[in-house]
Amino acid sequence: MSFFSSLSWRAGVRPVMVACRPRLSLVTGATRIRRPLSTTTMTPFASPPRRTAIRSFSTESPEPRESMPFDVLIVGGGPAGLAAAIRLKQKCQETDQDLSVCVIDKGSEIGSHILSGNVFDPKALHELFPDLAQDESWTQELMEAVGSQATPVSDDKFMILTEQGGSYTIPNFALPPQLHNHGNYIISLSQLCRWLATKAEDLGVEIYPGFAASEVLIDDETGACYGIATRDVGLGKDGE
Repeated sequence: MSFFSSLSWRAGVRPVMVACRPRLSLVTGATRIRRPLSTTTMTPFASPPRRTAIRSFSTESPEPRESMPFDVLIVGGGPAGLAAAIRLKQKCQETDQDLSVCVIDKGSEIGSHILSGNVFDPKALHELFPDLAQDESWTQELMEAVGSQATPVSDDKFMILTEQGGSYTIPNFALPPQLHNHGNYIISLSQLCRWLATKAEDLGVEIYPGFAASEVLIDDETGACYGIATRDVGLGKDGE
């Protein structure tokens, strides 16, 4: 069973909210926003803040916090986080529900902290975008999205290096299916994340880069996680 097909869908998700100081200006649905000038906190509507220390790196909060509500918050704008956000919005459409989904990422823009290359199996996109997979041009769209760095795999070899400096090759028929790369693409994960971000925004996901989560907020009485706090940006040690 695949990851996407095994996702369970539950109604009644507890809402979370983004709390920030008045100086912070957010643009709904934007992929690039102004860097925050203060700490941001994400907490549920129903849970009052019960905590002993919300920020381990600063003692005082010079201004009260404001709030922005979301039904679902995903920390990290990598392939997994963006795919989860996309699948949630797809489920919303299938079940005629309207949940607000937010993705935050520490990078200044989506993909800026994902620099590695990747031999990519397009099966994951077949599962995530079944309608797109029915279109024969979908692979071309992916190729154009990730630019000239996307290259179809043309040859596949599994070689073992010896201590004497030599090597020998294991025939492909002797390898497990997971090591067969026929039909895969050598791509840039950074560009793939940017492509996924555009698909997520088309579905209504709000993406906010430039927000680094610094700690998880735990309710002292129930032990439940009710949000996160983001790292201070643009503040001195005196809180100004």
